Amino acid sequence: MSSYDPARFPGRAPGAVDFLTTTAHALPRTLGDRDTIAAMSSAMELAIDSGMQFSLKDGERLRRLGISRQVGIFDPLWEGYYERACAMGGTYARLYEAVVLGRPWMAPKVFRCDWAVPRMVGRYARPDGLVENARVAKNFAVLLDREDEPENRLSRALDRQVWFCTSMDSARIVLCRYSQQQNPFERSGAPAKRWILSRDDWDREVRQEQAQQQPAAEVPRADHERAAA
Repeated sequence: MSSYDPARFPGRAPGAVDFLTTTAHALPRTLGDRDTIAAMSSAMELAIDSGMQFSLKDGERLRRLGISRQVGIFDPLWEGYYERACAMGGTYARLYEAVVLGRPWMAPKVFRCDWAVPRMVGRYARPDGLVENARVAKNFAVLLDREDEPENRLSRALDRQVWFCTSMDSARIVLCRYSQQQNPFERSGAPAKRWILSRDDWDREVRQEQAQQQPAAEVPRADHERAAA
């Protein structure tokens, strides 16, 4: 059996939206709405997990593939797919940002809470949980270098406060803190604190975090100290 050779198929390589469009047309019309939605959702996850190419120009084509029925919804611009793409990598995140967010919400230290356990998604390895200078998505945790009062029993990890992103749009992001759990990246019950930040607020906090993480500049030594070293 001969293996697939891309060189045998010259021309523009089909992208993720081509794959999804072909999938939508290939599904039998006799397939029920529930199964059609499930099939398109699986195809979308496959496109993201395998790193298929999403073009920034494909927003409208992707939107037209959406399905809304009484039994369920397939929204190719759903925030859950953005969360998946932020964890798995690839180009879907940039497309989502161009259509929905305008630009990403970036943070110096991010924990991908639901993506931290090393296991496989199909045949694709899951990424590590803690990342630096990364996109924030709903359900991710942001680690902030802030102190707490001694009696404050809210989530901390790596000597930082743990804030969970509970929602975001193009103009604001909402972070919540919860009571300390055995695993600081798990949450239970209602949030103890809620923090709504505008873009300007967020940029100011990120600059402050970056400044705190910068190593202290080395103090120049005198000539006799350098000679003795």
